[in-house]
Amino acid sequence: AIAQASEHGPNQSAVFDTSLHNKYIRKQTIAMYLSTALENNEIEVRYRPTYHIGRQRFTRAEYYMRIFIKGLGLIGAAEFLPIAEDSGQIRTVEYFALDHVGACIADLIKSGKEFESIALPISSVLFLQEDFLDEVTRIMDKYQIPKGKLALEIQESALTTAFLNINIMMQQLSEMGVELILNDFGSGYSGISNILDMPVNTLKLERMFVWQLETNPKSAHIIDGLVQIAKHLELNIIAEGVETENQISKLTSFGCDYQQGFYYSPTLSQEVLMNIMDTSLEESRLILNAEKEKMK
Repeated sequence: AIAQASEHGPNQSAVFDTSLHNKYIRKQTIAMYLSTALENNEIEVRYRPTYHIGRQRFTRAEYYMRIFIKGLGLIGAAEFLPIAEDSGQIRTVEYFALDHVGACIADLIKSGKEFESIALPISSVLFLQEDFLDEVTRIMDKYQIPKGKLALEIQESALTTAFLNINIMMQQLSEMGVELILNDFGSGYSGISNILDMPVNTLKLERMFVWQLETNPKSAHIIDGLVQIAKHLELNIIAEGVETENQISKLTSFGCDYQQGFYYSPTLSQEVLMNIMDTSLEESRLILNAEKEKMK
C-alpha cells in the first residue's frame, strides 16, 4: 500500500484491501516463475513485423516475448518486464532476448532476406548497467551483425529520470552501428527538443493516437504534425497498433510509411517471420491468415 501510494506522488494514500493483496500475490507469482523460466526454456519468443507502405514489403520486426503461468494464463512482456526490474532479474531476461535477436538477424542474413533491422525493446535499467555495452558488442561479434541491422528501442518516459546517462550510452551505441528507436513519441514524457540532442534514428508513435483515429478527429492533426516533424528531422517514424483500413488510409496520407499492427500481422515465431520477411502483404497473406486463425 505504501509503494502504491508513493507512485502517485507526495501526500497520497492507499488502502491495503483484497484487490491490492491479489495484485501483490500475482506479482510475486510472476517473479518466482521468472526465476526458473529461462532455465526451463519456458519463455515464448515472438516477433512483430513492420510493413513499409512505399516498398510494399515487410522490412522490419520487433522482438516480443511472453510466458504462460498455470493459474494466470499468458503474461506479456509489458507486465512481466517491470516485475523483472523490481526483482533484479531484468539483466538475465534482457540478455536472453538480446542473444535471440542476434541469432535471428544472423539467420535472416544467411537466408538472403533483404531487411532493415530487428528491434529489441530495452529497459532503461539496462542502459545504466556497466556491462551493457560489452554485452551488445559480444552479441554483434558472435553473430557477425552488420551495422544498422540491430536496433534497440527505449521508452520516451525513461528520458525523464536519467537523460544524461542514457544519452551518453546511446551516443556510444550509435557509434557501434546500432539503430536507436524512441518509443511512444508524442506522449509528452520528455520535450521534443530532447530529440535534437540524441542520436535517435527512428521514432514510434504513441499507439493511443492511432487508436483515436477511429473516434477522435483531432488525433489526425496530431499524428500528421508528428510525422512531419520526423520527416523534417530526417528520421523514420513507425505507427504501431494499426488495425483498420481507415487507420492505414489516414496514416498513409500523412506520409507514415512504416506501419505495424494486427491488420498486417499478429506476433510470429521466428520460423514464420523468416517466411514473410521481405515479402508483400499479398505474397504472405495465406501464412498470415493462418497465424491470425490460431489466435481466435
